[in-house]
Amino acid sequence: MPRGIRGDDPVPLSRLAATALACSRLQAQHWWRISGIRAEGGHMDGANGGRTTEFERFVARAGDGRNSLPRIVFGSLLAVAVWFAGTLALIAGAAYASTLGMLPDWIGSFGASPMSGLTDTRFGMAVGVLTLAAIWPGVWLAVRLFHKRRPNTLLGADGKLDWSAFGRAALVTLAVAVVVSLLNLLCEPSVERSSLAVPAWLALLPPMAVILLLQTSAEEILFRGYLLQSLAHRFRSPWIWAMAPTLIFALAHLAPGAQPWMGALIVFAIALFALAAVALVRATGNLGAAMGMHFANNLVALLFLANGTDATALSLFVMPPIEDPGWTVGDALAGGLQQIVLVGAVLGLLLSRRSPLRLRIGYRGAPASPAASDPT
Repeated sequence: MPRGIRGDDPVPLSRLAATALACSRLQAQHWWRISGIRAEGGHMDGANGGRTTEFERFVARAGDGRNSLPRIVFGSLLAVAVWFAGTLALIAGAAYASTLGMLPDWIGSFGASPMSGLTDTRFGMAVGVLTLAAIWPGVWLAVRLFHKRRPNTLLGADGKLDWSAFGRAALVTLAVAVVVSLLNLLCEPSVERSSLAVPAWLALLPPMAVILLLQTSAEEILFRGYLLQSLAHRFRSPWIWAMAPTLIFALAHLAPGAQPWMGALIVFAIALFALAAVALVRATGNLGAAMGMHFANNLVALLFLANGTDATALSLFVMPPIEDPGWTVGDALAGGLQQIVLVGAVLGLLLSRRSPLRLRIGYRGAPASPAASDPT
């Protein structure tokens, strides 16, 4: 069964998944309520006694500048354009480093074809992940040029990242993901030990941790920072400000060569993961917890047990690629069920009132003032 789709992906555990879709619906409704999101309109659920939530203050920061819908659209296009340009620059630099023989044999080299090297070597895998860091300057430019406000307003209500929430979410997610991966090692026969030696793997951990921090934080600053905050300032319905970025994020992870059921698994699993990140932002009014969850999930999914080939594996253990024709409908259902369990466990530990690891969810005493809609 598939371990996951590189960075954000599911970790199928068993084939007992007949109730996956029903469970996902109940889980989404439960955590939607806990995080304070109503199904229809409004940023307040009426349960906070008129106090201003941190999320409302976070959304209000979009009013520090100009936030019309055309600016959001063009800002998003600018972020994508800068990311694309940065990707090309990183690939060119990686290909040049490869031709100079600057890379150890076990990590691979690009050879004569940079695009082939990007998909067929460990070095290419690392570069591919690093390219997503180019989203950071794109979002920075979009906020400065189109919205005329400071980029740190995307981080949280106070303009600062909550590193305490980051650490707590990262540790909880790391623990849950490792447990699920260990169960996969015991139950899934397709899991194999990669040819990556342990000393080489240990040498990879520090630089890959930095790369993954850049990658995951870049995705969060775009999807749960820029898009979510800007849309929530313009539209009251979470069907717009929560679901639109979630669907874009999920569709961006499609694997065209996969079987239809595996493609559906990818969209479902990534969308569920994205909604969990939205729930954390909604509960805390800050990107810290969402970034921590994303970072820890990708650490395990890329460096411990991953889908892919041995030639590209940066992990200790590998499973067949998502595009492998051997995956069945049962495997896809199992993957969906396991993603539900993983996300539910993480959110339960971080948001449940009875959890000793619950994130701090604060309110301000003054009533919330409605966010101003900038017509320009």
